[in-house]
Amino acid sequence: MELLLLFFIALPTIIFLFFALDYFYSLRAGRTLLKEWAVNNEYELLTVKYGLIRINPFFFNFLWKKRLFKVTLKTMEGNQRSAWILVGDILSGLRIKEFDIKWIA
Repeated sequence: MELLLLFFIALPTIIFLFFALDYFYSLRAGRTLLKEWAVNNEYELLTVKYGLIRINPFFFNFLWKKRLFKVTLKTMEGNQRSAWILVGDILSGLRIKEFDIKWIA
């Protein structure tokens, strides 16, 4: 009985906690990489929204080890631009500083 309790309650709980921690860690790491990208490209981040299940130009490309953000940026000239930015690599996740940007017209 105790083994069944462990298998049906503890194991799913541990798996859920693992994925939840991984999700929040990757959000934080993705935001950090996004901030670095903005500074390196002379942009100021005005708004950052995490794009989980929204209509976006990447469709299902963001599901595996990448993080999707919708951002509003301010350029050095003072203009505002919006973009979808996909952060990370499909194999290495957020360990690779890769950015795929789709500007919103």
